[in-house]
Amino acid sequence: MLTVLACGCPTVPSRMNDPPRERESPPPGGAEPQKLIESGADWAQISPDSSTVACEFDTDGKTKLAVLPIDGSQPPKLFDVLRLANPRLGVRWTPDGKSVTYRDWADGIWEQSLSGGDPQRLDGLPKEKLFAYGWSHDGHEFAFTRGAEVRDAVLIQDSK
Repeated sequence: MLTVLACGCPTVPSRMNDPPRERESPPPGGAEPQKLIESGADWAQISPDSSTVACEFDTDGKTKLAVLPIDGSQPPKLFDVLRLANPRLGVRWTPDGKSVTYRDWADGIWEQSLSGGDPQRLDGLPKEKLFAYGWSHDGHEFAFTRGAEVRDAVLIQDSK
């Protein structure tokens, strides 16, 4: 479930099947939270102009990227994501607010234009697993962490 408070602060489950965390105090101005998506939403990010929310959305067992207005005035735009998409740890807005980015399990970071089309791999990044990433507030700097995951299988047998 994706809920947005009047202050623009999303309250989302920490994991897909967890109940949303409750606020200990009422939202600013006494406004009630507005439910934007009934179920399956995770890892929400508010756009730079605070008008829309992007999140991972699971529907019929498929992961999609959902973008929807904070005021709930329109249904969400749903975008297919790459087969190896990994929006865990969040999707990110580009500084201009015209695209949403997410990472995959192997080849870097992908950008989905809100105007549609296929996602495009961000240029200039190494073609390997990237973990956390983000832009500076002015959009002129970009930082990321990268690395490799090593998963070994070891068989230990009794050598009597």
